[in-house]
Amino acid sequence: MHTIGPLLAAIEQREDVKAACTAGQKDNSFAGAALELNILDPAMGSGHFLVEATTHLAEEIASHPTTKPLCDKSKDEDEIAHWRRRVVESCIYGVDLNPLAVELAKLSLWLTTITADRPLDFLDHHLCCGNSLLGAQIRNLGHVPDLKQKKSTGLKFTWKLTDNLLAALQKAVRDTKQIEERVSDSVADVKSKERIWSDSVRPALRPFRSVANLWLACFFENDLEQRLRSAYRVTRH
Repeated sequence: MHTIGPLLAAIEQREDVKAACTAGQKDNSFAGAALELNILDPAMGSGHFLVEATTHLAEEIASHPTTKPLCDKSKDEDEIAHWRRRVVESCIYGVDLNPLAVELAKLSLWLTTITADRPLDFLDHHLCCGNSLLGAQIRNLGHVPDLKQKKSTGLKFTWKLTDNLLAALQKAVRDTKQIEERVSDSVADVKSKERIWSDSVRPALRPFRSVANLWLACFFENDLEQRLRSAYRVTRH
């Protein structure tokens, strides 16, 4: 694929991958580097591009000379199925404004990675409903725009948000990394990922998501400055 091909070509030029190829070592150096890629479709629809990316990347990993076989008796189909699941767990991200499209994309990836002896993987942390064109950047959440000054002098910032946002983001990243690194070999594994997402990541970010939504709403002729200040006071406690 034109999008992923150059990224994989760059991995091929890494010294550790080249050394493993030369020595004939099967150390998963190419696979490990490939699984660090983040592939995002910001308007994923039903997930067609993400399915193609998953299949292409899994086939490249499975066929690479540095990739360890799962076992001596493993079939090619089993190898590719394994790497498809690992690619989806580690690399694939998508956003769409339509909630139904998000569910269809999940279904598409589940069908792509389904196996007889493994549960469907947890995808809520990688496929999300949202607007990829509009949003508030982190630096914006430190201030409230003075809407009275917007037309004449641009944005005038009046007060700062608590520094707890940075700590919450760091915690969310760490917890999300735990989800990505765990292989979904059993239903218990999937349930564990779901608990981390629902009980740890989402609650940590929820107050700041509310502030971000209100901050952005101010630019759509909504008189929300007072509500935004109230939301800010909630995040301080």
